[in-house]
Amino acid sequence: MTGSPRPSFRDMIASLAPESFINRAKGLVMRGFKPKDAAEIAAREIMFENDHDPDIARKVQIEAQDFLRRVKEG
Repeated sequence: MTGSPRPSFRDMIASLAPESFINRAKGLVMRGFKPKDAAEIAAREIMFENDHDPDIARKVQIEAQDFLRRVKEG
């Protein structure tokens, strides 16, 4: 069975960098999405790109909560 190989560990870490999530969410907000919707869309994109890995899902959830907290404070 041929298919694309799983992403390397380095690629997975890069996709989990908080600034990556924040940049995605901010970009969506700048395009007109509400912060809550932007955080959800960015989180779903990252989880989809990483085959819904449970470890990544937990990290993304934490990043989304942090993003929303920062938006409310700022």
